[in-house]
Amino acid sequence: MRELLKNFQFNDQEINEFMSTHRFDKSKNNTLKMKFIDSYNYFQELGYPHQEIIKMFKNCPQIITSKDDTTSYKINNLISLGLSIEDVKKIISKFPRVLTYGIDNINNKVKDYIILGFKHKEILHMLVRCPNLFGYSTETIESNMIDFLNLGYEENDVRKIYSSEPSLLHYDIDYINTKIEDLIKLGFTYDNVIKMEKRNPSLFTYSINLINSKLQNLVNLGYTLQQSKKFSLAYPAVFCKKKSAMKNKFNDLLSLGYTNEESIKLTLGCPTIYSYSKQRLLNHINGLKSLGYTDDEIIQMTLNFPTIYGYEFSGLKEKIDYLRSKGLDFIVLFDTKKLMMSLDLIYARYMFFTEERGLTVDENYYKSLFQSNHQFEETYRLSKQELIKKYSRNK
Repeated sequence: MRELLKNFQFNDQEINEFMSTHRFDKSKNNTLKMKFIDSYNYFQELGYPHQEIIKMFKNCPQIITSKDDTTSYKINNLISLGLSIEDVKKIISKFPRVLTYGIDNINNKVKDYIILGFKHKEILHMLVRCPNLFGYSTETIESNMIDFLNLGYEENDVRKIYSSEPSLLHYDIDYINTKIEDLIKLGFTYDNVIKMEKRNPSLFTYSINLINSKLQNLVNLGYTLQQSKKFSLAYPAVFCKKKSAMKNKFNDLLSLGYTNEESIKLTLGCPTIYSYSKQRLLNHINGLKSLGYTDDEIIQMTLNFPTIYGYEFSGLKEKIDYLRSKGLDFIVLFDTKKLMMSLDLIYARYMFFTEERGLTVDENYYKSLFQSNHQFEETYRLSKQELIKKYSRNK
């Protein structure tokens, strides 16, 4: 048996552990060999490569002696929970010990997560990402969730965090508190840290050196340290962005005609630009050019309203065409942020002021068109919904 294990790349320590696990008896040498080979062939037929099978055997030698029909039954049970065969294979590869658990144990674990408030789809995602959650007691999971609640999160936030980054269930509250303290030492406030973790649940899994290096990457691009922190607070996903990807995206902005200073201003106003493709930015720029705007005007408009790149261009074009038709093109050029308002509401308010109130909406009297819903309702006793229904574009 030792020779067979050596042939399958087990070292001496692993061989001894294997022998200890199976309470090796020379009289059962051939039987164990056959079980090993049968088990190896079974997983190979499932599509596992050689190295992965050996890794699984080393991590959980008990699966070697499981009968094929028993293993198949457990795999089918996992599939019946809503997992795909590929997901099940990932789970077994990461956590082969799951095949030693009873069917009831596995099914009850899913029920436990449902009782804790997780949705079935979230539970499956968590188990694929972090299969050893099958081995966690309900008490441990509930205790960890309570720890997060005590940090200032709402129950719904805690479930979202764990659903997105289930590996956090591995860490105790001392570890989490250390992460928070490290981030505070970097200049973030406690509230900053709580907000960033909500937006990027992986944050607490990053080392402080990694986070520091990501801030330095931003400084190297031309942001001040304070701007880097402001940027990270608005877009904590930056901590998982590669340095080269950030540099390439910054260069994309330069190639589109923005200066260094303008690129920094633009991305501080809309940090998610780092997640947009260059083609998306080009589509917006070319779309605005097709409407007759010059390069300088487009730079001005996008700096006034950086999140313009987050809107679908077809919707923007509709708003711009409508404002132009009413002689309000100056809004697009000089008060571009007003494009945030829906066209349905712009239309309804324009009709309200011009048709019902007999007013002229021009450069001197256009801001009333874009006042807040609360202010409009307080002044005119007409809700947004009532106004849009009264002056519908579709009539």
